Amino acid sequence: MSTDHLPLPDILRGLILAAGLSQQETALRSGISPGSVAALCVRIPKPLLTWLRLVAALGGRVGVAWQDRTWTVPMPKIAAPVLEREWASWRTRRMVTTINHLRSAAPKTKRALLEERARTYAANEEARLRQRLGELKSATKAFAGAHRSQGLRVALRLIATRIGLRAEELTLLSGASLSACQLALGELHDGRLATMHRLCSALGARLEIALPAGSIAIGFCPPGDWRPGMAETAAEGEADAPSARTPKDNQNRSSLGSAEMLALFDQGLSIGAIARQAGVSRQRVHKLAMDNGRTQRRQAVREQRVASGRELLGVS
Repeated sequence: MSTDHLPLPDILRGLILAAGLSQQETALRSGISPGSVAALCVRIPKPLLTWLRLVAALGGRVGVAWQDRTWTVPMPKIAAPVLEREWASWRTRRMVTTINHLRSAAPKTKRALLEERARTYAANEEARLRQRLGELKSATKAFAGAHRSQGLRVALRLIATRIGLRAEELTLLSGASLSACQLALGELHDGRLATMHRLCSALGARLEIALPAGSIAIGFCPPGDWRPGMAETAAEGEADAPSARTPKDNQNRSSLGSAEMLALFDQGLSIGAIARQAGVSRQRVHKLAMDNGRTQRRQAVREQRVASGRELLGVS
């Protein structure tokens, strides 16, 4: 895998620009909403960040391969306090389970004695589990060969199945919640992870996982089902964006004059941005521009995008 490092949002934004596409064109090609395209070019959504953390916990690195170049994505750091928090949760679960088991076997045993026995059991179990995690790390380093996967979660399951990793063990390795690890290893479909996968596939970029002794190539993903006119989906953890549409009784009136819209067009503002400011459709802005002799801008903007994207990606 290439040693080129670039944040994932920058990689995606660079690939879109290098293809000469607008966010709307990218949305049509990938089948995800323009809002999702814009969000992925700015930040990593929480589900994807969790998946990256799980890959990092298994000693893997994620790369994006495009044409003859591969960019390695900086992997999330797993902080010691986060791991300790999951260990504390594990101890609590073990204590509760053991106390309930002992109480059902000997109902008259005093609470203090039950807690002492449960604490001893949990300590012994923790020692065995820490040794087990060390063995799993060694097994991950020995995961060899070139493998293929059709999805992001399936790639994790491939590693987990090979080394015998369970969700609870992955939690203690990664610091991610138990429910997130159970979902990652138990669900075949990628859910929200598919958004980024679809975007990369639409741009001809392939996702890869590099391991110390092996690799997993993730296949292309078909486009999503978003089509123009469908509602935007809010990004993970974000409030719904205010609507750009004007009230029904005023929806055909532009808040900007034709001269103002043409001036913004000449400044390089996108058709979508002008339409949002004016409160009209993209088609209306496009027709206005074409009717007023702005037929050459589309090619000029595309060339500018390509140059900007290749510069961002460091492609000559």
